[in-house]
Amino acid sequence: ANPNMADFSNRGFVHATCTVTGIHPAVTYASCSGCTRKLFHLDRATLKCSLCNTTVSASSVPHRWRVCVTVCDLHGDFHRVTVFGSAVDHVFGTTAAEYA
Repeated sequence: ANPNMADFSNRGFVHATCTVTGIHPAVTYASCSGCTRKLFHLDRATLKCSLCNTTVSASSVPHRWRVCVTVCDLHGDFHRVTVFGSAVDHVFGTTAAEYA
């Protein structure tokens, strides 16, 4: 952990004023509809959630965004931030499901 960075891991959403200076390659992932965790392939047609222990057909699995961005705060410091889910839809003008 970086001692100069605030830990907001258990506080929910954080609202900040910053400038996006770079968007790293956009990634979508097959997600569990119960917990949103990334699913892994059992075979070509079936995926499984390691947390919920559920299996789903690869053809009907929901997708979510996972996008890393570099931001610059009001102090001029740069930070890499990962944004998940539908918060990214308006940036790319499409949903992760449509993109995938």
